[in-house]
Amino acid sequence: FDMHDPLISILLPTHNRAGILGSAIQSVLEQSFENWELIILDDASTDETHAIVEEFMRGDKRIRYEPSLENLRLVKTLNRGLGLARGTYIARIDDDDTWSDCDKLKKQVGFLEENPQCVLVGTGFMAMRSNGTCAYEFHPPKKDVDIRKVFLLYNPFGHSTVVFLREFALKLGGYDVSLGYTEDYDLWLRMGCYGSLANLSDSTVKYALGEGMSSSNRRNHFRYHLRLLREYGNKYPGKYYAYFRLIASHALRILRLR
Repeated sequence: FDMHDPLISILLPTHNRAGILGSAIQSVLEQSFENWELIILDDASTDETHAIVEEFMRGDKRIRYEPSLENLRLVKTLNRGLGLARGTYIARIDDDDTWSDCDKLKKQVGFLEENPQCVLVGTGFMAMRSNGTCAYEFHPPKKDVDIRKVFLLYNPFGHSTVVFLREFALKLGGYDVSLGYTEDYDLWLRMGCYGSLANLSDSTVKYALGEGMSSSNRRNHFRYHLRLLREYGNKYPGKYYAYFRLIASHALRILRLR
């Protein structure tokens, strides 16, 4: 394959996670599909991130190290990655996640090549506790029609599971820098207005569960989700039910905190 024109660009944003970054990189190297570039977007790390990446780069020329001099935060870093990417498709992996299926990219590229109307394909994933045990498995809706039925209720795409069309995402303006927490959800909703969406039934990612949301983060999440409902409510089914569910769940949380 031609390394000057990889089919997939994998974006891996990271900031001061040298201790865990190697597992994410290794899981990419174990993919059976080989025509990719891995772009490690170092968001101004001050730890040993560069040394870790350099070691991997010595063993594999498909890895690119792209450091930023200033801390851009996630959304601007991802947009920077979209601009640096050369692939037809974009895949995503977070620095604390791992791809658990070595055929992940092969399956998703195969699906996209067979379904040219599809602009985004995700998969299922396993949510992992910090002690290495599985908390739950996420089985998203597979077909476009079923994804649209739940799209306003929740984000049916795990960010580290997706593969999508780079040019299409760029034409739509990439990730919205005015959003936090829901930047990926917003991009998928935008993409779904112009093309079809899918999830594969396979569980291909071990997704690291965070420590849980603080009350201020929950408020922000509620605010951003409300904004997405206002923006996309008329483009997908179930708008009023989605509003009801969001407001009711937020009200319940407030009552619990009292």
